Formats: sequence, C-alpha cells, structure tokens
Amino acid sequence: MSSATERKCSMDLLLVILFFIGLIMMISNQYAMIKKMDEMNESLNEINNKLG
Repeated sequence: MSSATERKCSMDLLLVILFFIGLIMMISNQYAMIKKMDEMNESLNEINNKLG
C-alpha cells in the first residue's frame, strides 16, 4: 500500500472513533438531563401535594 492510502485509512479510522466518542457523550448528556428533569418533577409533585 502506498503511504497516501495508509494515511487516508488511519484518518478515516480516527474520524469514526471520534464520531462514536461524540455520540456516546451526547447520549450520556441526554441521560443526565432526563435524570435531572425526573428529580425536578418529583420535587414539584411533592410541593403540589403539600399545597393541595
């Protein structure tokens, strides 16, 4: 294989790895936000029950 082809292969591999890392980070961030919203919802339900 030529040097240019090897360089392109390694660049493609690097881009795929970076893409998956970004995807995993986005999913974990969404999970954290959902968890926060759940906690907020519980707090609001408790306040609503005390008021009502």
